[in-house]
Amino acid sequence: MTTEQSESRATGAVRTTVGVVLFIAWGVLAFLWVYDAIYNLAHTYVLPIALWLTGDLLANPTLTQIALIWAAHIAFDRLLGFGLKYPTDFKDTHLNRI
Repeated sequence: MTTEQSESRATGAVRTTVGVVLFIAWGVLAFLWVYDAIYNLAHTYVLPIALWLTGDLLANPTLTQIALIWAAHIAFDRLLGFGLKYPTDFKDTHLNRI
C-alpha cells in the first residue's frame, strides 16, 4: 500500500465519520424541533376547546370530560410557570426560563 492510498483511506474514514456525526446531529435536532412543535400544539387551548365542542355537539360526555381535564392540565402547567417552548432551548418558554 502506498502513502497516497493510506492517506486516501484515512481521508475517507474521516469524511465518513464526520458525515455520520452530522447526520445523527441533524436527526436529533429535527426530532427536538418536532417534539417542541407537538408539545406546543398539545399545550394550547385550541385542541381541548375543539374536543369540548365536539363532545358537546355529539352529546358525548366522555369527550367533554377529557377536554376539561386536558384544559385543566394546561392551566396547571401555566400556574407552575411552564409555558410554550421556544426553539432555542426546551427550558426557554413564553412565560420564563425554567
